[in-house]
Amino acid sequence: MTDSIASLAKLVIHSFVQLYTPTQKLTESTDGVHAYVKEVLTLGLIWYGFYDAIKKGDGNRVLRYWKFLLVIFKATTHRNYAKECVTMLYHYNYVLSDRQKEQFLWNRFINTKGGTGNNISCDLNMEHLNRRLKSILRGMGSNISPQRINQSIEVVQRVCDAFEKQTAARIHSDNHPYPAFGKDFDTVLTVLINSKSFVEIENRKYQTFQFTKSILRMYTAQSHSYSRNQENANQSGPTLAYRQCVL
Repeated sequence: MTDSIASLAKLVIHSFVQLYTPTQKLTESTDGVHAYVKEVLTLGLIWYGFYDAIKKGDGNRVLRYWKFLLVIFKATTHRNYAKECVTMLYHYNYVLSDRQKEQFLWNRFINTKGGTGNNISCDLNMEHLNRRLKSILRGMGSNISPQRINQSIEVVQRVCDAFEKQTAARIHSDNHPYPAFGKDFDTVLTVLINSKSFVEIENRKYQTFQFTKSILRMYTAQSHSYSRNQENANQSGPTLAYRQCVL
């Protein structure tokens, strides 16, 4: 059963996902509709896989997805996000010791509920604590003291969790509610099939906008010059490699 699912997933990935290697020969497609559908599937799967890796607490997989996100941020001119990606990858590969690398991979998640696949990022958990902090501030009135707040927030969190559990109260979910989308999914899938979006047809395009090249293809088109820069960077040290990635 597992082999069958893996084979089917591999077939879908090779057919509808656009991931290019620096040595892969690029072929231009004249079907803008088909190319755009593959672009949406590719970026959607990258983002879904990134959050799935966080839920599983898989630090190595999260780091691999950050490399894809670096390419996407750089191609879409999100310069600050790209800088954060480069800084993180640079420190992991050149600055941190072996012990710090392990800490970097595995201390980015927290599981507040127990069980498998219930990890969340530490940043999201901090947002939850900030929400609890705001409720504490409202309850303290004029007796606000930073020291008292720091000492009480963890205790208040444990007391609230224990009270909700013992009284069988409805626990406020930390996740955003998602409405049922079965009918909408069937409608969208029917439209895609009827429009033959998964079949490549020459000289087809959308009437409302024009889709030219995918984000990852734009990056791969510069692969030869990028490879030469990397060779020079390896000869000149990691600092030059960092500067080239940022610029």
